[in-house]
Amino acid sequence: MTRSTTQSDTSPLQPEKSDKDDGWLLKEIDEEVSILEIDAEIKVLKEKSGRLSILRLSTFFVGLVGAIGAAESLLYPLFIGLPGIGAFIFVLAADGKLRRRMRYARVRKVLAEESLERQTTRKRFRKAPELLASSLPLDSGKRLFAEEKELFAVDRGLAEDLDLFSGPRPLFGFLDVSSTIFGSRRLAHMLSHVMFSLDEIKERQKAVSTLAAKNGLRQKFLETLVPLRDKQLDPIPEFLRSTPLFEKRLTPVLLGHTLGTIAAILGFLALFQDVLLFLPFLMMEVLINMGVIGHYLKRTNAARDRVLLFGPLLDGLKELDDLFRSANFSDRDLIRVKEALAHLRPVNRQLRQYVRMLEIHAYGTLFEVFNVVTLWELRFVPLAEKLLLGKSKELEQAIGALAELEALLSLAGPLAEQTSFTIPNPLLEDKPRIRGSEIGHPLLEEQKVVRNRFSLGEEANVMIVTGSNMAGKSTYLKTVSVNLLLASAGGPVCARSFEWTPVEIYSDMNVRDSLDDGKSYF
Repeated sequence: MTRSTTQSDTSPLQPEKSDKDDGWLLKEIDEEVSILEIDAEIKVLKEKSGRLSILRLSTFFVGLVGAIGAAESLLYPLFIGLPGIGAFIFVLAADGKLRRRMRYARVRKVLAEESLERQTTRKRFRKAPELLASSLPLDSGKRLFAEEKELFAVDRGLAEDLDLFSGPRPLFGFLDVSSTIFGSRRLAHMLSHVMFSLDEIKERQKAVSTLAAKNGLRQKFLETLVPLRDKQLDPIPEFLRSTPLFEKRLTPVLLGHTLGTIAAILGFLALFQDVLLFLPFLMMEVLINMGVIGHYLKRTNAARDRVLLFGPLLDGLKELDDLFRSANFSDRDLIRVKEALAHLRPVNRQLRQYVRMLEIHAYGTLFEVFNVVTLWELRFVPLAEKLLLGKSKELEQAIGALAELEALLSLAGPLAEQTSFTIPNPLLEDKPRIRGSEIGHPLLEEQKVVRNRFSLGEEANVMIVTGSNMAGKSTYLKTVSVNLLLASAGGPVCARSFEWTPVEIYSDMNVRDSLDDGKSYF
Protein backbone atom coordinates (compact mmCIF):
# COMPACT_ATOMS: atom_id res chain seq x y z
CA MET A 1 0.00 0.00 0.00
CA THR A 2 1.41 3.40 -0.97
CA ARG A 3 1.58 6.10 1.65
CA SER A 4 0.38 9.63 0.86
CA THR A 5 2.03 12.51 2.61
CA THR A 6 2.39 16.23 2.75
CA GLN A 7 5.56 18.10 3.61
CA SER A 8 4.69 19.46 7.03
CA ASP A 9 8.04 21.03 7.89
CA THR A 10 8.17 23.26 4.87
CA SER A 11 5.18 24.02 2.67
CA PRO A 12 5.89 22.96 -0.89
CA LEU A 13 4.50 26.26 -2.07
CA GLN A 14 6.85 28.43 -0.01
CA PRO A 15 10.35 29.36 -1.17
CA GLU A 16 13.25 27.73 0.58
CA LYS A 17 16.02 29.77 2.14
CA SER A 18 19.26 29.53 0.24
CA ASP A 19 22.82 30.36 1.27
CA LYS A 20 23.65 31.32 -2.35
CA ASP A 21 20.70 33.47 -3.39
CA ASP A 22 23.02 35.65 -5.44
CA GLY A 23 23.99 32.59 -7.47
CA TRP A 24 20.57 32.54 -9.08
CA LEU A 25 20.93 35.99 -10.59
CA LEU A 26 21.37 36.27 -14.34
CA LYS A 27 24.95 36.35 -15.58
CA GLU A 28 26.61 39.74 -15.54
CA ILE A 29 26.51 40.12 -19.32
CA ASP A 30 25.17 43.47 -20.43
CA GLU A 31 23.57 42.39 -23.69
CA GLU A 32 21.89 45.78 -24.09
CA VAL A 33 25.30 47.52 -24.16
CA SER A 34 26.52 44.88 -26.62
CA ILE A 35 23.58 45.57 -28.94
CA LEU A 36 24.23 49.32 -28.81
CA GLU A 37 27.88 48.72 -29.67
CA ILE A 38 26.90 46.56 -32.64
CA ASP A 39 24.44 49.24 -33.81
CA ALA A 40 27.24 51.80 -33.66
CA GLU A 41 29.52 49.46 -35.62
CA ILE A 42 26.86 48.92 -38.32
CA LYS A 43 26.35 52.70 -38.61
CA VAL A 44 30.10 53.29 -39.16
CA LEU A 45 30.27 50.46 -41.72
CA LYS A 46 27.29 51.92 -43.61
CA GLU A 47 28.98 55.33 -43.80
CA LYS A 48 32.21 53.75 -45.09
CA SER A 49 30.28 51.69 -47.63
CA GLY A 50 28.53 54.84 -48.87
CA ARG A 51 31.85 56.59 -49.43
CA LEU A 52 33.24 53.52 -51.21
CA SER A 53 30.18 53.44 -53.49
CA ILE A 54 30.93 56.99 -54.65
CA LEU A 55 34.60 56.09 -55.14
CA ARG A 56 33.64 52.94 -57.05
CA LEU A 57 31.48 54.94 -59.45
CA SER A 58 34.23 57.54 -59.92
CA THR A 59 36.94 54.98 -60.73
CA PHE A 60 34.59 53.22 -63.15
CA PHE A 61 34.09 56.45 -65.13
CA VAL A 62 37.84 57.09 -65.13
CA GLY A 63 38.42 53.65 -66.62
CA LEU A 64 35.64 54.25 -69.17
CA VAL A 65 37.17 57.57 -70.23
CA GLY A 66 40.51 55.80 -70.71
CA ALA A 67 38.88 53.13 -72.89
CA ILE A 68 36.99 55.68 -75.03
CA GLY A 69 40.10 57.86 -75.42
CA ALA A 70 42.04 54.93 -76.87
CA ALA A 71 40.67 55.90 -80.31
CA GLU A 72 42.66 59.15 -80.16
CA SER A 73 45.83 58.10 -78.35
CA LEU A 74 47.37 55.12 -76.53
CA LEU A 75 48.18 57.48 -73.66
CA TYR A 76 44.54 57.37 -72.53
CA PRO A 77 44.36 53.61 -71.78
CA LEU A 78 47.92 53.51 -70.42
CA PHE A 79 47.76 56.46 -68.03
CA ILE A 80 44.00 56.81 -67.42
CA GLY A 81 42.19 53.60 -68.37
CA LEU A 82 44.41 50.98 -66.71
CA PRO A 83 44.89 52.91 -63.43
CA GLY A 84 41.15 53.61 -63.35
CA ILE A 85 40.25 49.95 -63.88
CA GLY A 86 42.82 48.87 -61.28
CA ALA A 87 41.42 51.34 -58.75
CA PHE A 88 37.87 50.19 -59.54
CA ILE A 89 38.76 46.54 -58.89
CA PHE A 90 40.51 47.48 -55.62
CA VAL A 91 37.55 49.57 -54.40
CA LEU A 92 35.12 46.82 -55.45
CA ALA A 93 37.02 44.24 -53.37
CA ALA A 94 37.20 46.60 -50.38
CA ASP A 95 33.45 47.31 -50.59
CA GLY A 96 32.70 43.57 -50.76
CA LYS A 97 34.78 42.97 -47.64
CA LEU A 98 32.98 45.82 -45.88
CA ARG A 99 29.57 44.43 -46.79
CA ARG A 100 30.53 41.01 -45.42
CA ARG A 101 31.53 42.66 -42.15
CA MET A 102 28.16 44.43 -42.11
CA ARG A 103 26.27 41.15 -42.63
CA TYR A 104 28.30 39.53 -39.86
CA ALA A 105 27.53 42.46 -37.51
CA ARG A 106 23.80 42.11 -38.25
CA VAL A 107 23.98 38.38 -37.46
CA ARG A 108 25.68 39.15 -34.13
CA LYS A 109 22.97 41.70 -33.35
CA VAL A 110 20.19 39.16 -34.01
CA LEU A 111 21.83 36.63 -31.69
CA ALA A 112 22.48 39.24 -28.99
CA GLU A 113 18.84 40.39 -29.07
CA GLU A 114 17.59 36.80 -28.81
CA SER A 115 19.97 36.06 -25.94
CA LEU A 116 18.75 39.16 -24.08
CA GLU A 117 15.15 38.09 -24.67
CA ARG A 118 15.81 34.62 -23.23
CA GLN A 119 17.64 35.99 -20.20
CA THR A 120 15.13 38.66 -19.26
CA THR A 121 11.54 37.78 -20.12
CA ARG A 122 11.88 34.02 -20.80
CA LYS A 123 8.59 34.59 -22.63
CA ARG A 124 9.69 33.87 -26.16
CA PHE A 125 7.27 32.45 -28.68
CA ARG A 126 8.58 30.53 -31.66
CA LYS A 127 6.11 28.41 -33.55
CA ALA A 128 6.90 24.74 -33.16
CA PRO A 129 7.17 22.81 -36.43
CA GLU A 130 4.83 19.97 -37.22
CA LEU A 131 6.46 16.56 -36.91
CA LEU A 132 5.21 14.84 -40.04
CA ALA A 133 4.18 11.20 -39.92
CA SER A 134 6.55 10.56 -42.78
CA SER A 135 9.07 7.93 -43.75
CA LEU A 136 11.58 10.76 -44.21
CA PRO A 137 13.64 11.17 -40.99
CA LEU A 138 14.29 14.87 -41.68
CA ASP A 139 10.53 15.50 -41.69
CA SER A 140 9.85 13.60 -38.46
CA GLY A 141 12.82 14.90 -36.47
CA LYS A 142 14.33 11.46 -35.92
CA ARG A 143 18.06 10.97 -35.48
CA LEU A 144 19.70 9.73 -38.67
CA PHE A 145 23.26 8.69 -37.83
CA ALA A 146 22.42 6.32 -34.94
CA GLU A 147 19.38 4.49 -33.63
CA GLU A 148 17.65 6.02 -30.62
CA LYS A 149 16.90 3.54 -27.85
CA GLU A 150 14.08 3.36 -25.31
CA LEU A 151 12.11 6.49 -26.13
CA PHE A 152 8.84 7.43 -24.39
CA ALA A 153 6.48 9.46 -26.56
CA VAL A 154 4.90 12.35 -24.64
CA ASP A 155 1.14 12.39 -25.19
CA ARG A 156 -0.81 15.44 -26.32
CA GLY A 157 -2.34 16.02 -22.88
CA LEU A 158 1.05 16.31 -21.19
CA ALA A 159 2.32 18.60 -23.94
CA GLU A 160 -0.67 20.91 -23.40
CA ASP A 161 -0.44 20.78 -19.60
CA LEU A 162 3.23 21.77 -19.60
CA ASP A 163 2.98 24.25 -22.51
CA LEU A 164 5.65 22.41 -24.44
CA PHE A 165 4.75 23.82 -27.85
CA SER A 166 1.84 26.21 -27.30
CA GLY A 167 0.52 28.73 -24.81
CA PRO A 168 1.89 32.16 -23.84
CA ARG A 169 5.15 30.64 -22.52
CA PRO A 170 6.02 27.55 -24.60
CA LEU A 171 9.09 25.63 -23.51
CA PHE A 172 10.01 25.07 -27.15
CA GLY A 173 10.02 28.82 -27.82
CA PHE A 174 12.30 29.49 -24.86
CA LEU A 175 14.82 26.85 -25.93
CA ASP A 176 14.83 26.90 -29.73
CA VAL A 177 17.79 28.67 -31.33
CA SER A 178 17.57 26.74 -34.60
CA SER A 179 17.97 28.49 -37.94
CA THR A 180 16.66 25.60 -40.05
CA ILE A 181 13.41 23.66 -40.02
CA PHE A 182 15.48 20.50 -39.51
CA GLY A 183 16.96 21.72 -36.22
CA SER A 184 13.54 22.84 -34.97
CA ARG A 185 12.03 19.46 -35.81
CA ARG A 186 14.87 17.65 -34.10
CA LEU A 187 14.43 19.72 -30.92
CA ALA A 188 10.65 19.16 -30.99
CA HIS A 189 11.28 15.43 -31.32
CA MET A 190 13.70 15.47 -28.37
CA LEU A 191 11.17 17.24 -26.16
CA SER A 192 8.29 14.97 -27.17
CA HIS A 193 10.27 11.68 -27.04
CA VAL A 194 12.13 11.49 -23.73
CA MET A 195 14.78 8.88 -23.01
CA PHE A 196 14.93 5.89 -20.67
CA SER A 197 18.47 4.76 -21.50
CA LEU A 198 20.95 6.15 -18.96
CA ASP A 199 23.72 5.80 -21.54
CA GLU A 200 21.81 7.92 -24.05
CA ILE A 201 20.91 10.52 -21.41
CA LYS A 202 24.49 10.85 -20.16
CA GLU A 203 25.94 11.10 -23.67
CA ARG A 204 23.54 13.89 -24.59
CA GLN A 205 24.26 15.64 -21.29
CA LYS A 206 28.00 15.54 -22.11
CA ALA A 207 27.41 17.13 -25.51
CA VAL A 208 25.15 19.82 -24.02
CA SER A 209 27.68 20.59 -21.26
CA THR A 210 30.54 20.81 -23.76
CA LEU A 211 28.69 23.25 -26.02
CA ALA A 212 27.72 25.37 -23.01
CA ALA A 213 31.33 25.43 -21.76
CA LYS A 214 32.73 26.29 -25.20
CA ASN A 215 30.58 29.39 -25.47
CA GLY A 216 32.79 31.05 -28.09
CA LEU A 217 32.50 28.04 -30.38
CA ARG A 218 28.78 27.82 -29.65
CA GLN A 219 28.40 31.41 -30.84
CA LYS A 220 30.38 30.60 -34.00
CA PHE A 221 28.03 27.70 -34.74
CA LEU A 222 25.00 29.95 -34.30
CA GLU A 223 26.49 32.75 -36.42
CA THR A 224 27.22 30.27 -39.22
CA LEU A 225 23.63 29.06 -39.34
CA VAL A 226 21.68 32.35 -38.98
CA PRO A 227 21.94 33.14 -42.75
CA LEU A 228 19.86 29.99 -43.41
CA ARG A 229 16.81 31.40 -41.62
CA ASP A 230 15.28 33.06 -44.67
CA LYS A 231 15.93 30.11 -47.01
CA GLN A 232 13.17 27.77 -48.16
CA LEU A 233 14.48 24.37 -47.09
CA ASP A 234 11.23 22.42 -46.54
CA PRO A 235 11.24 20.60 -49.93
CA ILE A 236 14.77 19.22 -49.47
CA PRO A 237 13.90 15.89 -47.74
CA GLU A 238 11.50 14.96 -50.52
CA PHE A 239 13.98 16.03 -53.22
CA LEU A 240 16.65 13.77 -51.76
CA ARG A 241 14.36 10.75 -52.16
CA SER A 242 12.99 11.71 -55.61
CA THR A 243 13.83 10.19 -59.00
CA PRO A 244 16.13 12.18 -61.34
CA LEU A 245 14.48 14.33 -63.98
CA PHE A 246 17.35 13.55 -66.36
CA GLU A 247 17.48 9.77 -66.19
CA LYS A 248 19.21 9.66 -69.60
CA ARG A 249 21.90 12.27 -69.00
CA LEU A 250 24.34 11.47 -71.82
CA THR A 251 22.25 12.87 -74.70
CA PRO A 252 21.50 16.35 -73.28
CA VAL A 253 25.04 16.77 -71.94
CA LEU A 254 26.58 15.83 -75.31
CA LEU A 255 24.18 18.16 -77.12
CA GLY A 256 24.99 20.96 -74.71
CA HIS A 257 28.76 20.63 -75.05
CA THR A 258 28.73 20.06 -78.82
CA LEU A 259 26.19 22.62 -80.00
CA GLY A 260 27.13 25.15 -77.35
CA THR A 261 30.81 24.98 -78.29
CA ILE A 262 30.04 25.30 -82.02
CA ALA A 263 27.87 28.39 -81.42
CA ALA A 264 30.54 29.98 -79.22
CA ILE A 265 33.23 29.41 -81.87
CA LEU A 266 31.00 30.84 -84.62
CA GLY A 267 30.30 33.88 -82.45
CA PHE A 268 34.02 34.41 -81.88
CA LEU A 269 34.76 34.13 -85.61
CA ALA A 270 31.92 36.50 -86.48
CA LEU A 271 33.23 39.12 -84.06
CA PHE A 272 36.94 38.94 -84.85
CA GLN A 273 37.19 37.52 -88.39
CA ASP A 274 34.42 38.06 -90.94
CA VAL A 275 30.93 39.04 -89.79
CA LEU A 276 29.28 38.56 -93.17
CA LEU A 277 30.79 35.12 -93.63
CA PHE A 278 30.07 33.59 -90.20
CA LEU A 279 26.94 35.45 -89.06
CA PRO A 280 24.46 33.30 -91.09
CA PHE A 281 25.97 30.12 -89.65
CA LEU A 282 25.80 31.63 -86.16
CA MET A 283 22.13 32.55 -86.58
CA MET A 284 21.33 29.04 -87.79
CA GLU A 285 23.16 27.51 -84.82
CA VAL A 286 21.34 29.82 -82.40
CA LEU A 287 17.97 28.69 -83.82
CA ILE A 288 19.00 25.04 -83.37
CA ASN A 289 20.07 25.78 -79.78
CA MET A 290 16.75 27.46 -79.06
CA GLY A 291 14.92 24.36 -80.28
CA VAL A 292 17.06 22.14 -78.01
CA ILE A 293 16.44 24.45 -75.03
CA GLY A 294 12.69 24.37 -75.69
CA HIS A 295 12.70 20.57 -75.86
CA TYR A 296 14.38 20.18 -72.45
CA LEU A 297 13.05 23.40 -70.87
CA LYS A 298 10.58 21.91 -68.38
CA ARG A 299 13.03 19.35 -66.99
CA THR A 300 15.98 21.75 -67.03
CA ASN A 301 14.16 24.47 -65.07
CA ALA A 302 12.84 22.04 -62.43
CA ALA A 303 16.21 20.28 -61.97
CA ARG A 304 18.08 23.62 -61.86
CA ASP A 305 15.78 25.03 -59.19
CA ARG A 306 16.19 21.82 -57.21
CA VAL A 307 19.99 22.08 -57.31
CA LEU A 308 20.00 25.81 -56.47
CA LEU A 309 17.84 25.13 -53.42
CA PHE A 310 20.81 23.30 -51.87
CA GLY A 311 23.30 26.16 -52.40
CA PRO A 312 23.01 28.03 -49.06
CA LEU A 313 22.69 24.74 -47.16
CA LEU A 314 25.88 23.35 -48.74
CA ASP A 315 27.73 26.55 -47.77
CA GLY A 316 26.47 26.23 -44.19
CA LEU A 317 27.48 22.55 -44.00
CA LYS A 318 30.96 23.41 -45.29
CA GLU A 319 31.43 26.16 -42.68
CA LEU A 320 30.23 23.82 -39.91
CA ASP A 321 32.66 21.17 -41.10
CA ASP A 322 35.51 23.71 -40.98
CA LEU A 323 34.57 24.68 -37.42
CA PHE A 324 34.46 21.04 -36.31
CA ARG A 325 37.85 20.37 -37.93
CA SER A 326 39.38 23.17 -35.85
CA ALA A 327 37.86 21.90 -32.56
CA ASN A 328 38.49 18.80 -30.48
CA PHE A 329 35.59 16.88 -28.95
CA SER A 330 35.52 13.76 -26.81
CA ASP A 331 31.71 13.55 -26.61
CA ARG A 332 30.13 10.70 -28.56
CA ASP A 333 27.19 12.70 -29.95
CA LEU A 334 29.40 15.57 -31.15
CA ILE A 335 31.92 13.16 -32.65
CA ARG A 336 29.08 11.54 -34.60
CA VAL A 337 27.99 14.96 -35.88
CA LYS A 338 31.59 15.71 -36.89
CA GLU A 339 31.92 12.40 -38.75
CA ALA A 340 28.64 12.87 -40.64
CA LEU A 341 29.78 16.31 -41.83
CA ALA A 342 33.20 14.92 -42.79
CA HIS A 343 31.63 12.18 -44.94
CA LEU A 344 30.07 14.87 -47.15
CA ARG A 345 33.33 16.81 -47.50
CA PRO A 346 34.65 15.13 -50.70
CA VAL A 347 31.46 15.78 -52.67
CA ASN A 348 30.45 19.10 -51.08
CA ARG A 349 33.09 21.08 -52.95
CA GLN A 350 32.02 19.71 -56.35
CA LEU A 351 28.34 20.25 -55.58
CA ARG A 352 29.02 23.85 -54.57
CA GLN A 353 30.94 24.40 -57.83
CA TYR A 354 27.92 23.23 -59.81
CA VAL A 355 25.69 25.53 -57.77
CA ARG A 356 28.00 28.49 -58.53
CA MET A 357 27.85 27.65 -62.26
CA LEU A 358 24.06 27.59 -62.20
CA GLU A 359 23.62 30.68 -59.98
CA ILE A 360 24.45 32.96 -62.93
CA HIS A 361 20.85 32.24 -63.97
CA ALA A 362 20.03 35.15 -61.64
CA TYR A 363 21.43 37.63 -64.22
CA GLY A 364 18.15 37.32 -66.13
CA THR A 365 18.10 38.44 -69.77
CA LEU A 366 21.89 38.66 -69.97
CA PHE A 367 22.14 35.01 -68.92
CA GLU A 368 19.38 33.91 -71.31
CA VAL A 369 21.40 35.32 -74.25
CA PHE A 370 24.52 33.60 -72.95
CA ASN A 371 22.62 30.32 -72.43
CA VAL A 372 21.20 30.33 -75.99
CA VAL A 373 24.71 30.53 -77.37
CA THR A 374 26.53 28.16 -74.99
CA LEU A 375 23.70 25.86 -73.80
CA TRP A 376 25.19 26.41 -70.34
CA GLU A 377 22.39 24.85 -68.29
CA LEU A 378 22.12 21.76 -70.49
CA ARG A 379 25.84 21.16 -69.95
CA PHE A 380 25.73 21.25 -66.16
CA VAL A 381 22.19 20.70 -64.82
CA PRO A 382 22.05 16.93 -65.60
CA LEU A 383 25.52 16.41 -64.11
CA ALA A 384 24.67 18.41 -60.97
CA GLU A 385 21.41 16.49 -60.50
CA LYS A 386 23.21 13.16 -60.94
CA LEU A 387 25.81 14.06 -58.31
CA LEU A 388 23.18 15.47 -55.94
CA LEU A 389 20.91 12.42 -56.01
CA GLY A 390 23.84 10.00 -56.21
CA LYS A 391 25.09 11.34 -52.90
CA SER A 392 21.66 11.78 -51.31
CA LYS A 393 22.50 9.48 -48.41
CA GLU A 394 25.62 11.48 -47.45
CA LEU A 395 23.64 14.71 -47.83
CA GLU A 396 20.79 13.42 -45.68
CA GLN A 397 23.22 12.29 -42.98
CA ALA A 398 24.99 15.67 -43.01
CA ILE A 399 21.69 17.59 -42.78
CA GLY A 400 20.67 15.27 -39.93
CA ALA A 401 23.97 16.12 -38.21
CA LEU A 402 23.21 19.83 -38.64
CA ALA A 403 19.77 19.25 -37.10
CA GLU A 404 21.29 17.35 -34.17
CA LEU A 405 23.78 20.16 -33.57
CA GLU A 406 21.07 22.83 -33.60
CA ALA A 407 18.95 20.87 -31.12
CA LEU A 408 21.97 20.38 -28.83
CA LEU A 409 22.78 24.10 -29.10
CA SER A 410 19.19 24.86 -28.05
CA LEU A 411 19.46 22.63 -24.98
CA ALA A 412 22.86 24.15 -24.13
CA GLY A 413 21.53 27.74 -24.28
CA PRO A 414 20.12 28.06 -20.73
CA LEU A 415 23.22 26.40 -19.27
CA ALA A 416 25.53 28.79 -21.14
CA GLU A 417 23.58 32.00 -20.58
CA GLN A 418 22.07 31.66 -17.10
CA THR A 419 23.37 30.55 -13.71
CA SER A 420 20.07 29.08 -12.49
CA PHE A 421 20.40 25.95 -14.66
CA THR A 422 22.39 22.82 -13.96
CA ILE A 423 22.88 19.34 -15.40
CA PRO A 424 20.81 16.79 -13.42
CA ASN A 425 21.96 13.37 -12.28
CA PRO A 426 20.20 10.27 -13.70
CA LEU A 427 19.97 7.31 -11.31
CA LEU A 428 20.16 3.60 -12.06
CA GLU A 429 17.72 2.14 -9.55
CA ASP A 430 14.84 -0.33 -9.66
CA LYS A 431 12.62 1.92 -7.57
CA PRO A 432 11.48 5.23 -9.17
CA ARG A 433 12.89 8.26 -7.38
CA ILE A 434 12.83 12.00 -7.95
CA ARG A 435 14.66 14.44 -5.70
CA GLY A 436 15.62 18.08 -6.16
CA SER A 437 16.48 21.23 -4.26
CA GLU A 438 15.69 24.84 -5.13
CA ILE A 439 13.69 23.81 -8.16
CA GLY A 440 12.22 26.69 -10.14
CA HIS A 441 10.02 26.87 -13.21
CA PRO A 442 12.40 27.43 -16.17
CA LEU A 443 9.96 29.76 -17.94
CA LEU A 444 9.38 32.19 -15.08
CA GLU A 445 11.54 35.29 -14.75
CA GLU A 446 14.10 35.19 -11.95
CA GLN A 447 12.32 37.86 -9.90
CA LYS A 448 9.01 35.95 -10.06
CA VAL A 449 10.11 32.37 -9.58
CA VAL A 450 9.48 30.59 -6.26
CA ARG A 451 11.96 27.79 -5.55
CA ASN A 452 11.09 24.62 -3.67
CA ARG A 453 12.43 21.19 -2.93
CA PHE A 454 10.84 17.98 -4.08
CA SER A 455 11.24 14.36 -3.00
CA LEU A 456 9.31 11.34 -4.16
CA GLY A 457 10.08 7.64 -3.96
CA GLU A 458 12.23 7.73 -0.83
CA GLU A 459 9.78 7.97 2.08
CA ALA A 460 6.62 7.90 -0.02
CA ASN A 461 5.47 7.12 -3.56
CA VAL A 462 2.59 9.61 -3.47
CA MET A 463 2.49 13.31 -2.64
CA ILE A 464 -0.67 15.27 -1.89
CA VAL A 465 -0.41 19.00 -2.60
CA THR A 466 -3.05 21.16 -0.91
CA GLY A 467 -3.71 24.87 -0.70
CA SER A 468 -6.21 27.60 -1.46
CA ASN A 469 -7.09 28.82 -4.93
CA MET A 470 -4.28 30.65 -6.74
CA ALA A 471 -1.77 29.51 -4.09
CA GLY A 472 0.54 27.99 -6.71
CA LYS A 473 -0.35 24.27 -6.62
CA SER A 474 -0.46 23.88 -10.40
CA THR A 475 2.70 25.91 -10.86
CA TYR A 476 4.50 23.73 -8.32
CA LEU A 477 3.44 20.53 -10.10
CA LYS A 478 4.31 21.98 -13.50
CA THR A 479 7.69 23.12 -12.18
CA VAL A 480 8.61 19.56 -11.20
CA SER A 481 7.16 18.09 -14.40
CA VAL A 482 8.84 20.49 -16.82
CA ASN A 483 12.20 19.98 -15.16
CA LEU A 484 11.68 16.22 -15.18
CA LEU A 485 10.90 16.40 -18.89
CA LEU A 486 13.99 18.53 -19.58
CA ALA A 487 16.15 16.11 -17.59
CA SER A 488 14.74 13.11 -19.47
CA ALA A 489 15.47 14.85 -22.78
CA GLY A 490 19.13 15.20 -21.78
CA GLY A 491 18.95 18.93 -21.10
CA PRO A 492 19.64 21.16 -18.08
CA VAL A 493 17.13 21.81 -15.30
CA CYS A 494 16.28 24.96 -13.38
CA ALA A 495 17.43 23.80 -9.94
CA ARG A 496 20.42 23.73 -7.64
CA SER A 497 20.38 19.93 -7.73
CA PHE A 498 18.15 17.34 -9.36
CA GLU A 499 18.31 13.56 -9.64
CA TRP A 500 15.85 11.01 -10.91
CA THR A 501 15.35 7.56 -12.29
CA PRO A 502 14.03 7.71 -15.88
CA VAL A 503 10.26 7.23 -15.73
CA GLU A 504 7.22 7.63 -17.93
CA ILE A 505 5.52 11.00 -17.43
CA TYR A 506 1.76 11.57 -17.45
CA SER A 507 -0.44 14.45 -16.35
CA ASP A 508 -4.02 15.66 -16.44
CA MET A 509 -4.23 19.28 -15.31
CA ASN A 510 -5.93 21.47 -17.90
CA VAL A 511 -9.70 21.21 -18.06
CA ARG A 512 -10.78 19.70 -21.37
CA ASP A 513 -14.59 19.77 -21.19
CA SER A 514 -16.43 18.86 -24.37
CA LEU A 515 -20.13 19.52 -24.92
CA ASP A 516 -20.09 17.45 -28.09
CA ASP A 517 -18.60 14.40 -26.38
CA GLY A 518 -20.48 14.89 -23.10
CA LYS A 519 -17.24 15.09 -21.11
CA SER A 520 -16.97 17.29 -18.04
CA TYR A 521 -14.46 17.63 -15.19
CA PHE A 522 -16.78 19.86 -13.13
